[in-house]
Parts: sequence; C-alpha cells; structure tokens
Amino acid sequence: MTAAIDNLVCAEEYFFKAGVEAGQSQGVKMGKMQGASIGYAKGNEIGSEIGYYRGSVSTWQLLQKNFSEKYNQRCRDATDKLQRALESWGREGIDAQDEGLPDAMEVIRSRYKLAASHMGVSALGNAGNNSMSF
Repeated sequence: MTAAIDNLVCAEEYFFKAGVEAGQSQGVKMGKMQGASIGYAKGNEIGSEIGYYRGSVSTWQLLQKNFSEKYNQRCRDATDKLQRALESWGREGIDAQDEGLPDAMEVIRSRYKLAASHMGVSALGNAGNNSMSF
C-alpha cells in the first residue's frame, strides 16, 4: 500500500512540474504573439501620425513659397524646425526599446502645434486625434 501512495505522490509531482513547464512555454509563445500584435498596432499609429505631420509640413512650405507675403519669418522658422525634427526621426530610425522615443514624439508634437498656430491652423485635427474626417 505504501508503494502505491509513493507512486501516486511521485505522479502528482511529475504532472505538476510538466504542467508548469507547459504553461510557461505556452505563456512565452502567447506573450510574443501579443507583443508583436501590440507593437504592430502602435507602430502603425505612430507612422500615421508622422506621415500626417510630414504632409502638413509639405503643404505649409508650398503655401509659404507661393504666398510668401502672408507668412512671416517666425512662421517659416517654426515649419523648418518641425521639418528638421521629422527628418532626424527618419535618419535615426526607430528602436522600439529606445526610452527616448516618447520624448522625441513629444518634441515633434510640440513643434507641430507651434507651426500650426503660426500657420493659423487648428492643431486639434492632428493625427493623434481620431475625430478627423475626409
């Protein structure tokens, strides 16, 4: 009888360890899949926002070129600073592990708001706000 109980205890320990290992393995797989999915979604979100800002800069620079009498030097300087921030973003590339990423985005957002105010455009319709309609 003692041998049967010992085998039962050993079997319980074996299955417990096997369950823990299987659970950890499955957790790692699921974590990687969820991380990739979230990273992809956030990357698209940030990419759309950067694309919106680049499009705004291109449009504003054309307006400043074609209607130079309507836009002063501060307006052009603000637009140029935004363009330089966007260009440095593209040159440096994006490392998702970079702790400076949120700071760089905040610099770009603040420069966009400044340039938009100089251009007389509401910054409320920016890419970070999903209420835009076309």
